[in-house]
Amino acid sequence: MKSREESMSLLCWEVGQGIEEGEIMKKMNVNLVADDWGS
Repeated sequence: MKSREESMSLLCWEVGQGIEEGEIMKKMNVNLVADDWGS
C-alpha cells in the first residue's frame, strides 16, 4: 500500500505528463497547419 504522499506525487507526475503530451500535440497541429499554408 502506497503512502498518501507517494500517491499524490504519482498523480502530479501523470498530470504533468498529460500536459506535456497535450503541448506536443498542439505543436504538431500547428506544424501541420503551417505545412498546409505553405503548400
